[in-house]
Amino acid sequence: MNLKNRSPKFPIIFIAIDGKGGAGKSTLASQLSELLKTGVIHTDDFTTFDKPAYGGSDLVIEKVFKPIIEGRRNLSYERLQVWPGEPHFVQDQVVTDIMLIEGCGVSCEKFRPYLSYVITVDLDDDIRIKRIIERDVVVGGRSSEENDRVGKLWEAGEVEYFSSDNPLSRSDMVVDSTDLYDIKQIMIKLSKI
Repeated sequence: MNLKNRSPKFPIIFIAIDGKGGAGKSTLASQLSELLKTGVIHTDDFTTFDKPAYGGSDLVIEKVFKPIIEGRRNLSYERLQVWPGEPHFVQDQVVTDIMLIEGCGVSCEKFRPYLSYVITVDLDDDIRIKRIIERDVVVGGRSSEENDRVGKLWEAGEVEYFSSDNPLSRSDMVVDSTDLYDIKQIMIKLSKI
């Protein structure tokens, strides 16, 4: 892969995966991580269910980007958003030469100096909402009422972010996750940059 770092001061390559909730960002990050043997940062770890940060959480800069600039090869931080059964801390996550960072708003203005490549996952809203209900209510155990409350809060932030910051316009690649990703095609596109 010939990815080049857009920031000469930044020692690794960060591929950002942006998109609205339920679009399939985490799934794509997991698949790419396995193929590329990379680490993954989830920006949800730096926000809470009640306080999404689509403009970019300063904690991501403080706990991820700055330590990497300082030469750290392992990252440790407390996760602010935790589902039942998940660990509350990330301990000694290895910093690989290529890292993935995923989450809604990850390609925001504040993070762009650290990003080498941006993939945006785009998906029909009706399908996204069905996925969110499956993930958060059926699997995650959140009540329908709580899911509606949090969903409205997050949806309002997503709409504002997508209209004001327009991540689709600056994406290097836009993928649709209606069906399974054509991961081979994504890898071919990545290998050409």
